[in-house]
Amino acid sequence: MFLRDDYFASGSFAGEAKPLVLDPHALTAAEIRADTTLIVVDMLTGEQAANSELLLQAVERQITRARKMGWAVLFLSTEPWRRGNVYPRLLKLVDGYAPRCFTRVKAFDNGCVEVMEACFDFNYPTDMFRVCGVNTDLCVRSTVAGLLKLFPHAGFRIIKEACASYTRVEQPFFVHEDPHGHWLWFEQARASTPQLCVSSEAVDREFLTLKAQEKR
Repeated sequence: MFLRDDYFASGSFAGEAKPLVLDPHALTAAEIRADTTLIVVDMLTGEQAANSELLLQAVERQITRARKMGWAVLFLSTEPWRRGNVYPRLLKLVDGYAPRCFTRVKAFDNGCVEVMEACFDFNYPTDMFRVCGVNTDLCVRSTVAGLLKLFPHAGFRIIKEACASYTRVEQPFFVHEDPHGHWLWFEQARASTPQLCVSSEAVDREFLTLKAQEKR
């Protein structure tokens, strides 16, 4: 079963609802009914970890799915003089999607405040967040950690194929090859925050296949 609807009975930000127990292999009701915001972290032309064709293609698939599902898309970036701009090929995927997409410049590694402000300014969903980008152990981790405090009853799904970090040997890597333990925080946090999980992008396939069959 790919549908979970055991949460959001009384809202997420007020602290009244029970936290969601997120299934890494199943979509939540919020993802299916478009109450989700996709956060794309630091996919910048001057960011070493983002300079990977495999990663760029994985992030492109997430943005494409976000549009197909009706999710909001929020790009987080730094000042352009520091690490460049968001890859144009990614921005091209949201042409004509405004106001359901936006870019925010963050002041620190942790972009949680910028995400919160954008969600409130543009009425983006705060029930469910999907996260991808770089660096897994820095900006992605700190942004998710901050959002967990701001939205303690929201769900957080990090897509492993669409995240990467830059190692000391200067090679981008993904979750299945993690010699430096950059995913360790997420594994440890999962024990105390069941509304957080790391998923493969395959989590979408069953639902998208069923939707395609329904249209035939």
